[in-house]
Parts: sequence; C-alpha cells; structure tokens
Amino acid sequence: MNAGVSQAMALQLGEVLSDGAHVFTNPESTEFKASMSCWTDVNKQTPTAILQPATELDVEKIVYEAVKAKIPIVIKSGGNSPWSTISSGGWIIDLSLLSNFSLDTQNQTATIQPGVLSKTINVAVQEAGFCIQSPGSAKVSCVGFLLGGGSSHLNGLYGMAVDSLVSARVVTAYPEKGTVMCSEEENEELFWAIKGAGQFFGVVTEVTMKMYPLKEEEGPLSWTMIFTADKMKEVALALEKVSKGEQVVRSPGLAMVMAMPGFQKPGIMVSLIHFRPEDEAEKIMDPLLELNPAQQIKKVLPWGNMTDAADMLAGHGGIKTLHSCGMKEFDGKKFEKSLELWEKIDKEVPGAKGSSFLMNWFALDGVKTKEGTSAWSHRDMGVWSMHFISAEDEASHNSAVALSKEYFDMCQADLQMSEKALFPNHWRGKDFDRRFRGPGTVKKLRVLKELWDPEGVFTKQFL
Repeated sequence: MNAGVSQAMALQLGEVLSDGAHVFTNPESTEFKASMSCWTDVNKQTPTAILQPATELDVEKIVYEAVKAKIPIVIKSGGNSPWSTISSGGWIIDLSLLSNFSLDTQNQTATIQPGVLSKTINVAVQEAGFCIQSPGSAKVSCVGFLLGGGSSHLNGLYGMAVDSLVSARVVTAYPEKGTVMCSEEENEELFWAIKGAGQFFGVVTEVTMKMYPLKEEEGPLSWTMIFTADKMKEVALALEKVSKGEQVVRSPGLAMVMAMPGFQKPGIMVSLIHFRPEDEAEKIMDPLLELNPAQQIKKVLPWGNMTDAADMLAGHGGIKTLHSCGMKEFDGKKFEKSLELWEKIDKEVPGAKGSSFLMNWFALDGVKTKEGTSAWSHRDMGVWSMHFISAEDEASHNSAVALSKEYFDMCQADLQMSEKALFPNHWRGKDFDRRFRGPGTVKKLRVLKELWDPEGVFTKQFL
C-alpha cells in the first residue's frame, strides 16, 4: 500500500470514529512517539498511521476499512510484543484507550478491556478481596498476556490464565461475521483457539475471567534470597528439593543468574511466592536458609504489589529480547549451566552482559485438569527456562541470542521432538509444532484460521 494513500485513508477514517478516538500520522509528534513506545526496539518499524480506537465500534470501523483497502495492520495494547510493529504503508491499531474494567464480586469475575495493564487490575481485585491470574510485570496488557496462555503465580492452584477465561468479544476481519462473543456455549471452537493463540484470529476487545478469593492467612508471602556465584552448586542442589513435590502447589518460584544492580559480577537470586502461613513457608525454604544467603527479603505482598519486583525489567526501549523453552522439571545441572552462559557472554559478548537467565517452576496440579480445552498445549511443562537478553547494540544482541538458543537446545536435549516446547508469546516463525504441541493442534488451528481469517489479516500464521 502506498504510504500517501494509506495516510489519507487513515485521516479520512478519523472523521467517522468516536470523539475519544485518535489518528496520528506525524512520526515527529509527541502523541505518535508516545504510542510507538515499546518494551523493545529490536526490529522496530515506523507505520504510516497509528489509530487509537475508543470504542469497540471504532475497532470494527478501522479493521473493516483496512481489510477493504488491503492495508496491513498490527495490534498493540501494552506495547510488550516485539511483533506489534509495522513498516510504512501499514497501520498500528493501538488499543490503549480501551481501558475499562469491572468486577462482579458476586459471581467472582472480572471483565477487562485490552488497554488494562497488570498493576491496575491487581490493585482493584486486591481491594475487593480477590486475586487474579495476571502478568508478572506491571505494564503488560492483561488481555495480551492471557491470549498467549498466561503463566502466573497461580498456575498450581487454578491453572493457566486461559483456564479462567469465561468469555471474550472478538472483532473478526469481515463485516459479515462481525463482532462475536465466544465462550463454552458460543463459538466454542473459536473460544478454544483464542485460549493460547488468540492474537491470530481477531481483535479481542473484552474478556471476562474468573477471580479468586484471597485469604489473609495465605499471604502471599514473598521470600527472596541472594547468593554469591561461588555457591552455585549448593544452591542448585537445594533448589532440587525446593522446586519439587506437593509443596510447589502453594509455593511456586524462580531462580535467576544476573549481575545485581551496581555489580559487575553475577549473583544468584531465588524468589518464592508462598500462599501459606509463614511457619510452613520457612520449612520449605530451609534447604536454602542453610546456605546462609548473602541477603534475604521476606514480606507479605498485597496483591496490588505483586509485580513490583519485576519493574526493573519492565521499562520500555532498548535492544532486548525475552524468549524461553519448556522443561518437565527443575534440573540443577542445567541451572548451573546458566551461570556458565552468563560468564561466556561476559567474556565473548560484553555488550550483552546486562542479560539475565532464569528458571521458574510451578505445580501442574491446576494446569493438567484443563487438558484439551484450549490451544495452550504445554500442560506437561512445570518449568520454563527464560532468557532476558539486554544488549548495548544489535550485533551484541544477535550474538547473545544465538548463545541463548544453544542453551535451550541443551535444556531440551533429553526430550523427544514432540515434547520440545516453546512459549507461544515469546516466539514467532515456523516452529508451530513446538509452540502448539499435541496431535492435531496445529491442524485444528489451520482449519480455524481458514474459517475466521482466510486472508491473514491478523498475521499469516497458520495459513
């Protein structure tokens, strides 16, 4: 699409959108730059126009006009997806103005639009006496997080975030289909698809999901410990005990190798969230306490503050990548290798020494009960090895990513090909069978793509 024509059409469309909607076409304007803000600048492109709908009807008008004129579009909500970018000629549909939510405490549900970020909903449900499956970072869209599966501290208790989805409203690509409601009773197949692959089938303008009562005696108690790198073997051995067994249902956690703020050398951070009384939590932490951590922080966290610890990784801008692979259980030897990876990058790619490498674990009790109910297909993966690559320049970034992928290959070397998992929200490309595993999963998604988005308006994935 010619950029001039695309711009003219966007401006013309702006005249028929609601009063609260915006259309930005000047890349130098403050509004355009603010809307372009993203978690990463990797592969960042400049569109011809950014359209901010203020209502669902606005979304319909924008999508239908783009389809009619064959203008490529991408959807943006919280700005954390590295794929919410498009080049000249295309439009970004920025959903940040769709930021309403409501809580139904009687039915224990929350209805949320895509512009609602994690911190906002966490504070609201806490004040109402509840908790909810939400992103681990304050600035992530709850809806965008959910559509890729949605992993949270509550996995062991209630499953993935998609398992708590009650219904969703989806703007499809074509006026004849319109905006549809999907749930277990309506458009059931589409409902199955958006629970794990939702960004490929339409614009989700609203979701209703379950929230859960939060008892004061169940915390959550956050317990973080810092260890020096020379204790890696002892820490890895202790984590073998802490990360396994029935106790993990109410005590999920993570272990990370990183250079702590203000330090040039790596350390080990271990952090668990306990949904249990403090005396019970202390028994679980005993193997780590015996190692005399260099520092520890223990405090009860209001649900509204659950994302605070991740704020240092949540800022927009910079040359960054987050990607991951699945593992069936925590492996101390493999975690030890993450320290070796940090040291290798420090030596060979010093421009990426700001990177960090973690493993997070959770019980599968709540996850396995929903087998087959969604496109999320990693219900046998109780650990995710996640790498946060942060670099000073593109060359360093690419070199670190290559080393990171070698590490993932090592992590999954003992798995059959059908068992090798990639977290859907962290990858794109042709690795469908690793992002959407299981007999017939990809085939079913392809069939549904042909039904709901045969021209690939919402990416060409599955076509």
